[in-house]
Amino acid sequence: MISSREKKIINELIYHNGTFMLIKELAGKLGVSSRTVHRELKNVRDTLRKLNIELISEYKKGVKLDLAQLEIEALTKYITENADKDLSGEEKKVALVYNLLLNSEGLKKSALAVELGVSEHTVDELILQMESQLKAFSLEIRKTRSIGVKLVGDALSKQNFLASMMISELNSNSIYSVIENNFVFSSLVNNKVIGILEADNIFKVERLLMDELVVLPYTLTENAYLNLTLHIVLAIDRTEHEQNVSIKTELKEKLKNSREFGVSRALTDRLQNEFDILFPEEEVYFITMHLRGSKRKSQSTLGADSLENLIISFIDQVSREMDYPFYAYPELKDGLILHIEPMLHRMDSGIITVNPLVETIKDNYPGLFEVVGEKFRHYFNGRELDESEIGFLTIHFGGILHANPRIEVTTVCSSGIGTSRILSNQLKTKFNNLYIRQELSISELSETEIHGSELVLSTVPLDMDNYILVSPLLDEHDEKKITEAISKIGSTTYDYSPSRPDADISQINPDQVIQASELYLNRTYVHSAEAAEAIDSVNKVLKEHTSLDDNTVCDVTEQLGERFKLTGSIIGEDGFSYPHIKSPLIREHQLIFIHNEAGITDKNYDDVKVTVHFQVILLVPENSLVTDLISEFSVLLGEHHENIGGLLDNPSPLDDLFKHYIKNIYVTGRK
Repeated sequence: MISSREKKIINELIYHNGTFMLIKELAGKLGVSSRTVHRELKNVRDTLRKLNIELISEYKKGVKLDLAQLEIEALTKYITENADKDLSGEEKKVALVYNLLLNSEGLKKSALAVELGVSEHTVDELILQMESQLKAFSLEIRKTRSIGVKLVGDALSKQNFLASMMISELNSNSIYSVIENNFVFSSLVNNKVIGILEADNIFKVERLLMDELVVLPYTLTENAYLNLTLHIVLAIDRTEHEQNVSIKTELKEKLKNSREFGVSRALTDRLQNEFDILFPEEEVYFITMHLRGSKRKSQSTLGADSLENLIISFIDQVSREMDYPFYAYPELKDGLILHIEPMLHRMDSGIITVNPLVETIKDNYPGLFEVVGEKFRHYFNGRELDESEIGFLTIHFGGILHANPRIEVTTVCSSGIGTSRILSNQLKTKFNNLYIRQELSISELSETEIHGSELVLSTVPLDMDNYILVSPLLDEHDEKKITEAISKIGSTTYDYSPSRPDADISQINPDQVIQASELYLNRTYVHSAEAAEAIDSVNKVLKEHTSLDDNTVCDVTEQLGERFKLTGSIIGEDGFSYPHIKSPLIREHQLIFIHNEAGITDKNYDDVKVTVHFQVILLVPENSLVTDLISEFSVLLGEHHENIGGLLDNPSPLDDLFKHYIKNIYVTGRK
């Protein structure tokens, strides 16, 4: 996705097509720092490169696009289709609260306006918009002539409010932007240059620096830029206090013809005019050395593909440990890619970023905080994160959880092992935040507790209120009903679920192995050329191809007939017939696959009669120890419902399923 800020930069360049724009001009248009524009230009170049468009850079002139009308139209269409939601207003609210939290005695409104890149009137509007939210946390923002603007309330409430805003109001890209532009830069300034220069002078250095760096054929990393800013600030301080540095003559000879020396010379000329000082020549070379060192670091950093793969693995493992599909949200990956690279550079340079929210984050997401730190260390070469950085990463994941809270679901079918399992698989595919708490039969439902905020989805009619009747494969109407129900239901508390302990071979149940083997071995294939009704087909096959006595066949057929009257046995609109039963009448597991060339008449969930050519009959004892295997089998059938004949012609997926399950019993000690 293209960030809102990246989109704004591209739109400005399109509007001024053919005309150069300085970095500081772009920064002024967007109401952000030159450093932010410099960082975003790397992303702009990557986006333009996808469309074979060049961002033209020229020394002392800035950057521009030079596009034909058709190119402008293609670029405009591309950024419109791929742009992220504009959250700059929310970012500014978070930045406003953060600055007031950092300055507990209050700030002048004019200083806040400069910090946010907005007018004083906009500051008033932002405060007004947050009034009701602040009251909910027993906070208020007071404005007085003597103090300015002050956040009033308990310190913990302030932290909770800021954490809540970051998690509930920002997406992952915006979380990154706020952290980098406020937390990181403020920590850097407060820790290293406080008392050396006033903040507005630091930003002067920043603006001048960005306009000169644009000519370089490479982009400095965030960390390299921050350290270069600090270096220049310290160089100004040294010059003002007549503290000289010394550079060897032979090193000067190597540096003076480099591109970086030209940039350093132009930069120091502008700094001399801005701060009314005269830089010694050694300082020009010293800045040149810093630039060349930054270039080497930039070229030796972790490759983009490698970093992205590490982050994908990191997200997958957090998802697995938390039993929540974070991997299903691409905006999380995009935000972490933006966040983690500069964070790694900060760590390498020993830059400590203050996170005033860390205790609040630990309290609200204790399990997530622990897992994020543990999995980061695992995937990033054992790097030890301090709690501030773990807290920032946790905010990214917490934002996804807040926007997509987990909804507990119970699925129900006649047996608890057939269509309810197919349904569960469909739910996981189509709804990221649904958590299947249990899969039940009708008889089990009456004996099971259902949580107050839990959705009950059933493939058969139930004698209860507040459930949703759906087909196992979920058509559009079913999805709409579920979506509406989700919008009305509350979410459950969500936190860390410990992993399953290692297997103990002594706990393996041999009866489970035997029952799984029954399903693998007791498979019967029947061919017929005589048309039949679905229940008649079941009755005939059970009599001719099982060891059940006539009375049992009659009872089993009757039970399946009752189910047939309610919803039929068809999977999908016209897939295959799937009568299945779990009953005390059944002594052993058995699977029967029927291919009927003349056709079997059944009905689907819309009560429409359908003629199909395949029927699968599943018989399961009441005390089965392999219901999870049966559920996986049902899912496999559901995935092949449009071509069940192909699965029967090539049954290797079935064989692999049963063999893997039996093998897995010994590996995991599954009980």
